[in-house]
Amino acid sequence: MLTRGRFLKATGGTVAFTALFGGIAGPALASGGDSTQSIINAALTAEQVATAFYYTGVAGPTAARLGPVHDDNNLNYFQAALYQEYQHIQLLSNLGAESLTGSSAPTLYFPNGTFEKAGSFLALLDTLENAFIGAYLAAVNYWATNSAPVYAEAAAQIMGVEAEHRALGRVASGSNPPNNLVLEDALFTSVSDAVPVLLPFVEGGSGYTAVSFPSAAAIEAAATQSIIARVSTPSLA
Repeated sequence: MLTRGRFLKATGGTVAFTALFGGIAGPALASGGDSTQSIINAALTAEQVATAFYYTGVAGPTAARLGPVHDDNNLNYFQAALYQEYQHIQLLSNLGAESLTGSSAPTLYFPNGTFEKAGSFLALLDTLENAFIGAYLAAVNYWATNSAPVYAEAAAQIMGVEAEHRALGRVASGSNPPNNLVLEDALFTSVSDAVPVLLPFVEGGSGYTAVSFPSAAAIEAAATQSIIARVSTPSLA
């Protein structure tokens, strides 16, 4: 399981955990249980983190330092990922999700140096996408167990795209083979177990740098209309 300690060790970051989400998470997650609302709230928050992450990598002030991320063969991967993560926010919002940050445009936090060199960016990409995949797998399990097939299928649809992001990030990092898993890793037994992984990104702290959430216009400009036109949105379950 990807615990807080393992996550912080993997990202090289440190943060003071003042509470297990406390007032941010609300009573459902504070009690350690999942519900449909708590799951989609956590998912939307994760998608905000992902959108800010990819936007800063594609169009942030230090983006040019990320080398292979901006290679002619790779940049389109990250532009598409940016737009896809942003669309996941829209889909989850339409299902009634509310960000655990309390904002549709929150300030988020990333380990210092994340956007200074390709190795740091791509290492965090791998860690984040694995966490997202594990959380969506836990959501699929919850909704399948609780006879909510429409939600289960929607989570599986999003999870599949997150798995594509993980593999394409490994392409850019030169990992061989980039598609190195027979099965995606079920890191969490419940989505509430995954919520503490989000804490550093919504609370910040020592060793973290603040990143403003981009506007819709900025996201579309960074993704480019050429890429957006090639990204399709099949119907949800």
